[in-house]
Amino acid sequence: MYEDHIETLRSSIAPVELIVAGLIVEYLDMERAINTMKTLCLPQGKLVILLQNPSETMPPVSPSPNARLEILALFMRLRRACDVFSSCQAAGFTFLASRQIALDSGKAFSILTFSP
Repeated sequence: MYEDHIETLRSSIAPVELIVAGLIVEYLDMERAINTMKTLCLPQGKLVILLQNPSETMPPVSPSPNARLEILALFMRLRRACDVFSSCQAAGFTFLASRQIALDSGKAFSILTFSP
């Protein structure tokens, strides 16, 4: 397991078979991050992206007893699955699968899987 800032990758990480980008494209320069992930994914590898779908009726950050979580909304840019799909294709990824998850709370998420 590796951890680094995906937009400015400072360490030398060898390409890997699986990249899981869970709830991060909402906070990054999406194109830059996806292009970096492309360089980190082995030819037989997979990129799996989990993203929170935008909603006209739900706030991006759910109310919480921890009021400090609300500051996340200032930095969060929810992305539509079709925009992430387009950015991944532009970076050279091939679409493999998608899945939608709807929570009882009304929030919805997309899981997108790609190969390089």
